[in-house]
Amino acid sequence: MSSNPLRLKLLLQKYLSGDCSPQELEEFWALMAELSENDLVSQELAALWEHTPRPAQEPMWEQLYTKLQGKIQEGEIDMLKVMTVKRNPLYKRIAVAAAVILVMLSAWWLLPVTKPAPTLTAALPETQHSSNKIITLPDGSVVTLNENSQLDYPAAFDGHSREVYLRGEAFFEVAPDKNKPFLVHTGAIVTRVLGTSFNIRAAGDDSPIAVTVTTGKVQVQKDNKAIVAELLPGDQLILDKAAIAPLVTKANMKEVLVWKKDEPVFEDVSFEAAIPLINKYYGIDIRFRDESLRVKKFTGNFINDPMKQALDVICELTHAQWEKGQDSIIWLDKRF
Repeated sequence: MSSNPLRLKLLLQKYLSGDCSPQELEEFWALMAELSENDLVSQELAALWEHTPRPAQEPMWEQLYTKLQGKIQEGEIDMLKVMTVKRNPLYKRIAVAAAVILVMLSAWWLLPVTKPAPTLTAALPETQHSSNKIITLPDGSVVTLNENSQLDYPAAFDGHSREVYLRGEAFFEVAPDKNKPFLVHTGAIVTRVLGTSFNIRAAGDDSPIAVTVTTGKVQVQKDNKAIVAELLPGDQLILDKAAIAPLVTKANMKEVLVWKKDEPVFEDVSFEAAIPLINKYYGIDIRFRDESLRVKKFTGNFINDPMKQALDVICELTHAQWEKGQDSIIWLDKRF
């Protein structure tokens, strides 16, 4: 069975409606490839699939159908329990769709017995450069979403847990509920809490995943449920794909949470941590030519300062220089 049945259910809904982004489409096929269990599927699936609009991207039907047939021959799936439609050009799609629904049914204990609540998506595009997005979840938990981030969550937490999916960065203030743990899925890890506040940064590319705790206790797991670490206030876990094991250190909370501010006030903060807020405040795009500048720290209050004045002062404090390129990107370089 898929390691993320709820996520697969969401992606299936998006695939059927043609709303999958390229990244989500890749994730959908990866989860589809994990299918191994089955259950009864009614003939109504054929009509549903026949009348549902589908996007132009339809890769891997042949491969998935071959895999499905192989499992039938090996006895992993009872042929009588998988619906097929003879002489129907859609039969391969239906068989694969049936396998997806089987996974959903086999994981039904995670969902309410009645009709499941719809899934909602909150997103803040990178180009918006506006205030952070505040989301109140159905249980009263509050999430502050950074730009270039997306959070998927149900309209109601009706199951045995409260599960959300994050791409990007967000700060969570979780409402306590000892009977219903709060789970945040980010890439290969799951952050599990009962009631606490913490920050997660998961860019979704090859960047490390960082989990930082401000209050309470947080448990970080891998998708296979293996516990990676338990974090207390002030702890930060950094999981790099290239690393053998995660790194747990004491975090500089001023840097971790600086993106939550609406105004450029910095106290011993690195250039790298400050740039997202500077970009947001002035509506600009700052990038590094010299990577060594990322760790340079500075302190300053730039509220109401013109952009040029603020950048001049910051560069003076960090021994840097800036210039605006033809593409309107502001480039930072070391001062010589």
